Amino acid sequence: MRAARRALFHEAITRVYPLCGTVAVAGAATAYERLLNALGVPLDALVATATREAAHGQATAAAVASGARTIAILTAAIAIAVAFLLVLYIVRLISGLFDRIRTTAGSLASASTQMRAGATEAAAASSE
Repeated sequence: MRAARRALFHEAITRVYPLCGTVAVAGAATAYERLLNALGVPLDALVATATREAAHGQATAAAVASGARTIAILTAAIAIAVAFLLVLYIVRLISGLFDRIRTTAGSLASASTQMRAGATEAAAASSE
């Protein structure tokens, strides 16, 4: 492709431009047009190939984007479910902790009441 462009440019510089304004321009223009048409066919094929590849690339990109979107949605759903389960687990742990604290506080209150009663009895016995 590059060689064809160079040949076309060389043809324009060496044969077409020097003849500008002369009678021989018609022949040179015909030769230039022939070279341009010869280059046009491969360029048309290249454009068609590039168009097909671009369409295929767009279709592939759309499919990949759709797959990525699906994976992202599933990942988000799993993350939300894991977070919900983790919150439930933490609530259960904290509830159990509060139950233990409540039980311990009840036991300590009972022991405190018994100690106070024992101290009161001891004070009463020692004052007698």
